[in-house]
Amino acid sequence: MRLEQARAYIEIQNKKYEEEPQTIINSTLSSAFNKDNTGNEARTLSILCRIYVGSIFYDLTEQNIRSVFAPYGSIKGINLKIDPSTGKHNGYCFIDYDLPEAAFLAVEKMNGSDFGGRKIKVGRPFNFDINLVQTLPKPSPSRIYIANVNEYLTEDNLKSLFTPFGEIEQCSLIPDPITRKHKGCGFIEFKNEDNATSAVINMSGFVIGEQAFQVRKSIIGGPMPEGMKALDKIPVLSSNIPADVWETANSINNNIAAVPNKNPINHLDQNPELEKINKQEEQMSLEENMSISASQRLSIMQKLARRDNDSTVVLLENMVTANEIDEELQSEITSECSKYGEVTKVVVWIVPESPSDEVRIFIQFNTTEAAAKANSELNGRYFGGRQLKAKLYDLEKFNEKDYAQ
Repeated sequence: MRLEQARAYIEIQNKKYEEEPQTIINSTLSSAFNKDNTGNEARTLSILCRIYVGSIFYDLTEQNIRSVFAPYGSIKGINLKIDPSTGKHNGYCFIDYDLPEAAFLAVEKMNGSDFGGRKIKVGRPFNFDINLVQTLPKPSPSRIYIANVNEYLTEDNLKSLFTPFGEIEQCSLIPDPITRKHKGCGFIEFKNEDNATSAVINMSGFVIGEQAFQVRKSIIGGPMPEGMKALDKIPVLSSNIPADVWETANSINNNIAAVPNKNPINHLDQNPELEKINKQEEQMSLEENMSISASQRLSIMQKLARRDNDSTVVLLENMVTANEIDEELQSEITSECSKYGEVTKVVVWIVPESPSDEVRIFIQFNTTEAAAKANSELNGRYFGGRQLKAKLYDLEKFNEKDYAQ
């Protein structure tokens, strides 16, 4: 009976992949295949872009799931079925990303992580086969995928940040034709493989604009995507609002404008929406004019070099509050972090006079490699319903017991 059900399900899924129109944004993928024979390749990409998420707490919503998995790449859709008898989901879902690199990152980072008080299972559907990757164009060893890019960062900004690791041939962010902004992810092609490897090691978890980069090597080969330049070929959608609607709207606006305002200055000052718009415009203006000078790039490079050579200490924030500290916390942290390398010391420090009972946890490893790996793996993970913030901490400050940096 189960075998028959499984076969029926496979047939349904195969038909779905064949009939569903493919909207692969990444031209790296679409341009790599022969246009006369895209059926199998499109289905393969669809499988590579899909992940399974299980053991989801029943009170969590699709929006909760999206917010946690979006940092790894642009999400095409989430299939979270609701049980009509209970009104709740069944504890699992499928997530379809636009790019296979995003799916690989999500599985690597999120499997076994704490989400809403449960350790979730993140993996692949039954029809996934790792050998499918071998049927697609071989990836460039000097190309990296980067996700969770702040919406205000441009391709030039991103290129400036990664240039300290080596010469960059091309930097492309994936455009959204609807919003005409990037989707928060893209690719960087370096001159050689060593530069790309160094960038992955050092920039995974690097925070800019309050968002931590998620970085890995690319999965699929082919030409680099065109990036934001592709929007130049897409016409801006024009408004089809009838003329009489505009005429009525103008009449209403004129009537409103004719009404005297007793205190227009205060009115503007107290309008939260206008204040919000002004702040957004100011921020956009700053971001549009943002450039990273050679001295700033050198500073970043030196900082990363110091971090790579000297820091064996990882700082964890937003893990517990002061009233949640118990005698077993240090041993639990030591045990959990030992999978990244030998832990030599754990310090739990309560921030003095913190209104939110903030706690900082310092984990010292015996090697910089172990610390770097722990930092990359722990940053952005969920523990007890909280999203962890991890970063490498200055070793000299740690040895001086200066935990307030």
